[in-house]
Amino acid sequence: MRNVDDMGYIVSIDTGGTFTDGIIVGNGKGIVKLKVDTTPHDLTVCFMECIKKSSEKLGYEDISNFLENTDVIKWSSTIASNIVAEKKGPKIGLITSQDLKEDVLSSPIMQLLKKENVFFIKKPVNSEEILKVLKKLLENGVRRICIALNNSFYDSSDEETIKRIIEEQYPDHYLGYVPILLGSDICKHPDSMTRIHYSVLNSYVHGPMAASLFKAEDQLMSYGFDRPILIGHINGGVARIAKTKPVDTIESGPIFGIHASAYFAEIYNIQNAVTIDIGGTTTKIGYIKDGKPATNKEPEIFGIPIKIPLVDLQSIALGGGSVVKVKNGSLTIGPESQGAFPGPACYGLGGDKATLTDALLLAGYLDPEYFAGGARKLLVDESKLVFREISENLGLDLEETLHTVIEKAYNMVSEVIKPVIGEKALFAFGGNGGLFGCAVAEMIGSEKVLIFSLSSVFSAFGCAIADIMHSYEYVLSSNSDEMDEKVLRELYQEALRDMEGEGLDVSKVNVVLEIETEEGQILEVPYSQDFSKIKRSMDAKTFEIARLKAYYPSPKPILQKYEYEGEEPIKASKGFRDILWKGEWTRAKIYDWDLLKTGNVVEGPAILESADTTYLIPEGWNVRVDEYRNGVVEVIR
Repeated sequence: MRNVDDMGYIVSIDTGGTFTDGIIVGNGKGIVKLKVDTTPHDLTVCFMECIKKSSEKLGYEDISNFLENTDVIKWSSTIASNIVAEKKGPKIGLITSQDLKEDVLSSPIMQLLKKENVFFIKKPVNSEEILKVLKKLLENGVRRICIALNNSFYDSSDEETIKRIIEEQYPDHYLGYVPILLGSDICKHPDSMTRIHYSVLNSYVHGPMAASLFKAEDQLMSYGFDRPILIGHINGGVARIAKTKPVDTIESGPIFGIHASAYFAEIYNIQNAVTIDIGGTTTKIGYIKDGKPATNKEPEIFGIPIKIPLVDLQSIALGGGSVVKVKNGSLTIGPESQGAFPGPACYGLGGDKATLTDALLLAGYLDPEYFAGGARKLLVDESKLVFREISENLGLDLEETLHTVIEKAYNMVSEVIKPVIGEKALFAFGGNGGLFGCAVAEMIGSEKVLIFSLSSVFSAFGCAIADIMHSYEYVLSSNSDEMDEKVLRELYQEALRDMEGEGLDVSKVNVVLEIETEEGQILEVPYSQDFSKIKRSMDAKTFEIARLKAYYPSPKPILQKYEYEGEEPIKASKGFRDILWKGEWTRAKIYDWDLLKTGNVVEGPAILESADTTYLIPEGWNVRVDEYRNGVVEVIR
């Protein structure tokens, strides 16, 4: 594998709900990080602003010169996630089987569909019935039509017949821009409801997602960058736009944060850990098990069940911009968020609602003069103003209100964390993760927290280390090894062709098989041209589903190691500030995170401030800065 420092720049961009983060590596520059405001109205604006800031930060006169020296651009985003979460997708039509009617109408997928746009048909396929259904869907204004029938994984002929009937009777100029999509093409899985869910999700996010991706690629081409953007996938890999289904990008950014955690878990020899990623809009919780991202065999995407194993990710609507309210005497935080604009009241951009960031500011955790490294001054009086009403409605003074709000936020995170077997190390990252780490660790019984110099851009780093990956699914035959071997060989050749289509050297492609057994186990083995070897490596278990995964390894950034410089952190000292901890004001030492050196030890209560995040070290804890200038935070014994 090529050394990343011998290459042109690799730019990785992760677009979140509030901020868009960037990581640049290569050309011997080490790891450069940056952050810009997300632009929800058009995510290509913040994408290009990240490119612009990258070129400026690295000293280039214009974007074109920077891109001349750039080899790879990767992008993970919340485009698809936001479309589903905010229900902003187009009208979708669904044609499915009559015997699935009860399951479909009671399914959470109906949150994305209107009942009048869902039609149930009987076998055999009737041409007249299909044309009547199509006419009705077009009259209802649907913009995409899914055809997903029961058992079509095993026999997709009925789906193909319906599509052929439509295309023969209705030419393109009548259908216009209303694509017909087959569930059997979108999702290769035997479970009919999973295919319906996956194909409807894909159709729902396809239009806006494709528009953003192709617009970004066009804008890069206008500056002379002629390589494809590599898009982050939910499986933890990246692929060019042509090999990307929009549904595969949902939650890709947060999942890259878990993969970044696994990268550091290997460095620190930690086998099991909880990860918390807390940004401006949401909190994402993941797990490291046996040194790898833990898998959920039947995950949900925004409450919609998918029987495809994915990284175990839990999400709650809690972040710095989450709105604090009192309704009928009860305190709530979120799900509404003020985002980057207008943002919390303290931003001074017109926000008039109390947010978690306002509470953290009033509690002394944030320095109003040093937010975003001093680029934005926070207005304490505006935060006090919006919290006055909250205090009055709760019947509490300001200090009691702030304590109540912050403790509730901590509890919201800790209450959804699953029990973890073995070690209970906690990895805290995201713009606000460092303010939650120790408090949440205490609540779940953990005595070790890891915080990182890359905390605020952790998902972008996870994208930077992601390999190019293609995945292919096949249901194994119960009685024909010969058929299984034939299909897997065909998938293997397809994988090599796809990698060659990416312009990659296929001799460097790694191929593995992920097998689901009837007993519910998920096993991974190297692909072998000798199928009998695969059978033997599976210990003669009964197979159910096989996924062939092809990886092309990406060059990995090299983490710089620093020499030990002693325990005393005096050069990083910035004085003192009163902070509210567990309802009591206490005097905390303040340190500049970027001036802390390897070996420095800070005992709480303390606040460590950097230009893009803040870390809270409570009383009873201390932090040791290690050779990578990350922080290992532990209970003082």
